[in-house]
Amino acid sequence: MFRCYSEGHPEVTYSWVHNGVAVRQSSRVILHEKGEVLEIRSIDQLDGGQYRCKAQNEMGEVSSSYAQLSISTGMYDGRLQNQFFVRIG
Repeated sequence: MFRCYSEGHPEVTYSWVHNGVAVRQSSRVILHEKGEVLEIRSIDQLDGGQYRCKAQNEMGEVSSSYAQLSISTGMYDGRLQNQFFVRIG
């Protein structure tokens, strides 16, 4: 899960970008808490890349730093599994 937090008045809305493309909610990609939290279920190689959150209201907008999600597949404990790494900035 990725979490984005911002305060503002009027109320802030959130949106997410993955590798420069707007993230859309689906059965695997869920936005919680008015878009503040991005959850990706059953993650796979295509989910890797850069994620960024944008918070906006009628007064303006601000974007987060990029978070890099890296995914590697390998054998762990005798089973093929994905391993995930997140780097911020």
